[in-house]
Parts: sequence; C-alpha cells; structure tokens
Amino acid sequence: MHFTLAPGIYVIGGKLLTDPSDGMVLLIELDEGSSILVGCGSGNRIDALLRNIVELGMSLSTIKYIVIPLVDPSIVNGCRALIEILRPKHVVAPPTIAKAIYQGIGVEPAPISLLSDNITMGRSSLKVVSIASDTAILEVTRVTSRITIVLTRATSLKHLDQIRERLRSLSQTVCRLCLYDECMCKTIQV
Repeated sequence: MHFTLAPGIYVIGGKLLTDPSDGMVLLIELDEGSSILVGCGSGNRIDALLRNIVELGMSLSTIKYIVIPLVDPSIVNGCRALIEILRPKHVVAPPTIAKAIYQGIGVEPAPISLLSDNITMGRSSLKVVSIASDTAILEVTRVTSRITIVLTRATSLKHLDQIRERLRSLSQTVCRLCLYDECMCKTIQV
C-alpha cells in the first residue's frame, strides 16, 4: 500500500501504511531509473515497506541512496536492516545518528555523509535543507519538474510560521507539508 505525493514521489511507509511506530517513508524516482529512499521506519515491518516498493513496480536495486532527514533515534534499526538488504551507494544522515546506524551492522557500510550534501544523479537532484532536528526541506529537481517537500514533526502554529519564513527565504511559493509522525500531507501556499 502507498499513496502518491506527487508524480514519481510516493509515501510508502508510516503509521498507517507499515507499522504504528514508523515515521513517514518516501520513495523518490529520479529521471535516470534510480531512486532515493527518504526515511527508513522503525524496522518492525521491513517486509511491508519492501512490499510497498515492489507493488509500485520498482526493483529494490534501483534504490541508490538512503536519506535520513530528521533526527529520529527510532529508525536506527530500520536503517541498518535496509542498508543490509538494499546495499545503497550512499547514506545521508544527521551527524547525531550517523554513528549509531553503523554500530553493529553486518556489512561493509556505504559511505555516509551529512545532511548538507546535495545528491545528484544525471539530471536529477535532491537537496536536503535541515531547519532543525525535527524539520527538513527536501527540494526534488527532475528534468520535467521541481517540488519542495517539508517533512516535519512539529505541529504548533508558531513552528509552522517559522517553516513558512524559511521557505520564503528560499524563494518557495508552494510546497507539500508532510507531518512525519502522522503520515499526513497537504499542499500549502507560502
């Protein structure tokens, strides 16, 4: 089970899709037949997460990157399991959890870098802008489209106003706001 956030961007995991303890997990298709997994879930239902990818008609081998956009210690086990299964080229994570991901992992780790990195594959790219440990802006650019996604754990109106200000500073006018813990998304005007 999944739902489409935008063309080529799917919500494949979260409390309603895989396990009640999972935060939102996105799968982003790139123009070159590769994809990026954003988030990992808790690891309790890796089978459901992988099934959702396959049900989209995608091969697991297309996932070249795993991106952990928020500081969420509950995803460490899920990330470890997915690294062992998917063997991505690269993992991008906050420094506070990057080390925990690789402790005790049974395979040679993929390179890991900090969230400020841009991921570029052919003519597609993903830029992750971390606002705070609980909020990140994802800018997905493909040949035919560009979309901005705000992934946040914040629910207060004050915090949402801060997000809008940051988006304005990045010259964004419309974005998809996704509540990480609730697995809910909506389009907002900035």
